[in-house]
Amino acid sequence: MTMSDDNQSEEQNKAQEPAVSETAPPAEASSVPGIAAAGLSAEEAAKLRKELDDARQQADALRRHAAELDNVRKRVQRERDRDLTERSASVLRGMLPVVDNFERAMASLAKTTDAEAVKTGTEQIYRLFVDWLDKQGVKPIPAQGEKYDPNLHEAVMQMASAEVPGGCISSELERGYTIGERVLRHAKVVVSTGAAVQAPQTAEQSDGGNEPASN
Repeated sequence: MTMSDDNQSEEQNKAQEPAVSETAPPAEASSVPGIAAAGLSAEEAAKLRKELDDARQQADALRRHAAELDNVRKRVQRERDRDLTERSASVLRGMLPVVDNFERAMASLAKTTDAEAVKTGTEQIYRLFVDWLDKQGVKPIPAQGEKYDPNLHEAVMQMASAEVPGGCISSELERGYTIGERVLRHAKVVVSTGAAVQAPQTAEQSDGGNEPASN
């Protein structure tokens, strides 16, 4: 076989080999769905894939953060409910001795007719309850003779008084209470307008309204 025959055989083999397109997209870019169709390069495809991964990670982090916040909210609510229950139980527990003493007093009333003993027992119960309120921080609002204060007192009526200056409280109708700086109940009071002003008498009133006697 001559040299020219070998060259012709090689050219025929090359012609039979499938042609490789020089413009075919890289394999890395075509591995991402839609990338080849979009005509993105391998570098652009890698950048897009990284951005998608970052977005998924941020979404996962936000979901975890939201779940943690919800757990914290539920835990705080449980602790708040528990604290409220404990405080309520403490307050109600302090009321039980008062109830016990009332029950003893009612049992004693059925066996005695001594009014003085009943009075003494009632005063003891009252003092016990007032002492318990004091331990809870509940204080009575001063009223009688005090300057009227709308922040503490509720004026039910106004009345003239020669003993109490105007603008001061002449009578307490219902006691008010505070706890700390907060008013539990305003004191219901009567406010003095000062001494009553007498109208000037006319000449007829000063003469007693008597007509001169007829001869």
